Amino acid sequence: AEAQEALNKALSIEPRESLFHGLQGDIHALNKNRGRALRSYEKAISANPDFFYGYLRKGQMEYQLDRYLAARKSLNMSVDMLPTAEAHYLLGMLDKKNGDMSSAVEHFKVAAGSESESGKHAAQELVRLDLESNPSRYIASRAVVDRDNNVWVQFGNQTQVALTNIEISYAWLDEQGQTRQGRQSYTGQLAGGQQDQVRLGIRLTSPGELDQRVRVQVTGASIAE
Repeated sequence: AEAQEALNKALSIEPRESLFHGLQGDIHALNKNRGRALRSYEKAISANPDFFYGYLRKGQMEYQLDRYLAARKSLNMSVDMLPTAEAHYLLGMLDKKNGDMSSAVEHFKVAAGSESESGKHAAQELVRLDLESNPSRYIASRAVVDRDNNVWVQFGNQTQVALTNIEISYAWLDEQGQTRQGRQSYTGQLAGGQQDQVRLGIRLTSPGELDQRVRVQVTGASIAE
């Protein structure tokens, strides 16, 4: 309310200032008046068509109002002027709705580089879309040996999303020099940032053999709903 009072004074002094109309749109948006917010952002664009903010906020309002074609146009205009995580995240969501997953992934990758809320949401969407094809990108793994030279695989969830049904594939050289392969499944939930380990059933003569004889990789996972 105090912001609105100050803004009214500002608009009475300079009604053509784009930033003032942008702020008016933000106040309307906070008050859930999306239609009025949209009209204010349109005024901000008319006052300064070369500034990204009006297009970004207009696109966000259009997205919330399910006006997806208009939202894409506005968001693309904003990105052409200044790429932001907020715009790339919503463009990714629009591509996802249209079934264009490869384009959605690219937008989410850009947005995920930001520490903003949109960046965090984009990172979660990226995991949802890309996890099946590239699980090892999101779950780090390595082989280790215990004091008895038994081989274990340690793995860690590098995302902010809880994961489950983690499949670990491994290969090792046996005592006869033959390559053998196996799989282990972890069916528990692994929260974001959490680590765990499973035993592989391989025992080495000495720990120094580990790097030459054992390879591990995460080859499957799913999001814990």
